[in-house]
Amino acid sequence: MATGPLAVTGDVAIGTDYWGLSGDLNLRAASRGVFASVGGGTVRFVTEPKESRTTFGGTAGWERSNRDMIICPYLHAGSTRGSAVYAGTDSTYKRSGNNVGLGVGIGFELRTRKKWLSYNPFLSGAYTRLYQKIDRTTPIDTVEYGVFFAAGLGVRVNEYLQITPSFSGGTFEGSNLEFDLRVSLALRFKKG
Repeated sequence: MATGPLAVTGDVAIGTDYWGLSGDLNLRAASRGVFASVGGGTVRFVTEPKESRTTFGGTAGWERSNRDMIICPYLHAGSTRGSAVYAGTDSTYKRSGNNVGLGVGIGFELRTRKKWLSYNPFLSGAYTRLYQKIDRTTPIDTVEYGVFFAAGLGVRVNEYLQITPSFSGGTFEGSNLEFDLRVSLALRFKKG
């Protein structure tokens, strides 16, 4: 995230059969320590059935550094609501679900000679419980356990802006690899 302890983040995600937009409000200690994020978004599936989902959730964790290495254990939870329709028919269904997981992120801060420019390559993974309910003629309830993972590069352009391209995916049935582009803008800056 950008260097400020309070930041907003916009996000565009593109998968093989969907695209999504989301936004977060991020809060963290002025230096390493506790952090939290809450946000929401929308996902649109372009393959059959045409599906729209609204998502919201949060993350909380602890950022710890050892020189330029950063380790962040975290807890995340979220919820999804949506509906789908099959083209050319009146067949529709509703989908809902929630997830909760425990993860860890590892990154490195690579500083440059310029005062604010730095790079942060990172990896993260979270063991997650995923519950889904699909309301059809015959309702379907499923519970899965798996891992969500991500790898990317945070580019801190200056004291208030960070751009983070990344790839993410999961071990869940139907998961695919997605490209993510996040832009974080600090609302308050570090002192000093």
